[in-house]
Amino acid sequence: MILPIFLFSNVHAEEYDIKELDSLALLVNGWDNELTQLDNGVSVLAFNDYLTGAYFRTYQVEANGTIIELDSLFDDETNFRYNSLAIVDSDTVILSYMVPTSSDGFLKTFDISSTGQITPQDTFNFDDDISGQNSIIQLDSGIFALIYDGGGSSIIKTFDVSNNGTTSLLETLTNETNNGVSY
Repeated sequence: MILPIFLFSNVHAEEYDIKELDSLALLVNGWDNELTQLDNGVSVLAFNDYLTGAYFRTYQVEANGTIIELDSLFDDETNFRYNSLAIVDSDTVILSYMVPTSSDGFLKTFDISSTGQITPQDTFNFDDDISGQNSIIQLDSGIFALIYDGGGSSIIKTFDVSNNGTTSLLETLTNETNNGVSY
């Protein structure tokens, strides 16, 4: 898996010039990638290496496009599948994922310092049955919505996520008409 950085510049009204500035080889077997960027310029990447486990890394991308890895967490007991990241606040992100061996769904919060140091905060099991194709978004300050495939049902759950990363379930809506395929 390679993390490339591109420069897009507008040449004419309908034309763009795309130039690769830098790339960073991460792993051969990286997949289920999810990338976001905090206000302080630190980029956060969650991905899975099917052979070894789950990774959570932070990067700084310099003005010239150079990529610098800041920190990395590795979990050899859990593979993250169907990753989705959202920003909680200026130094906290939330990751939704499924554990392939059990199909359980989890939300995990991480504190990310201004230097990119990663500190896990809270883990919340939102579904102990099936939780594929996760997608999480922030609705309001501290309020998040998660939609996922619950094994034949589209399920939407809302959560309250505090500044310290603690997560609690607010509501659940199950839609069984589309077999959990089309969101």
